[in-house]
Formats: sequence, structure tokens, C-alpha cells
Amino acid sequence: MDDKVVGMIAYNDREISQLYIHIDFQGFGIGKTLLDKAKEQSSGKLTLYTFEVNENARRFYEKNSFKIISRGHENEENLPDILYEWISNK
Repeated sequence: MDDKVVGMIAYNDREISQLYIHIDFQGFGIGKTLLDKAKEQSSGKLTLYTFEVNENARRFYEKNSFKIISRGHENEENLPDILYEWISNK
């Protein structure tokens, strides 16, 4: 990738607060690699929010074993969002 930042993830052992991949680099496994790293370093359970309209993100998280646990709009933008949860099967 020529030393360019094309994606990033912010997380702790319980929550992913940000996961972004530049649109030109989506579909190359970068997001999955970052997500897998967060899973490895988690407490065995992770949560994250995404906006309901972000269908690409929703498909990505659901493909990577995250399940919907609630829907709401308690965010700064006051837009419909979804709370996802992943639980390790180990």
C-alpha cells in the first residue's frame, strides 16, 4: 500500500468505537484483518454501533459473526443505529 494509511480501528477489550477503510481499499481483507486483531485482544465479547443506513458495514459485521442486539438513535447525529455484539466461541 506504499506506506499510506488506508484504514484504522479504535477499540478496547470490550468495544470497537471506530473501524474505517478507505473506499478504494475495501474488499481486500483489510477490515477483516483489523477486526480479527480486535477479536484476538478482546475479553471474548465485543460490541459496536453502526448506522442503520450503512448497509455495507452491516453486511460486513454480520458476515463476521456480529449479531444485532438492539436498535436506537441515541447518537450525536440522532440517526437510527444498530448495536452489534460478537461473542467468542472459544
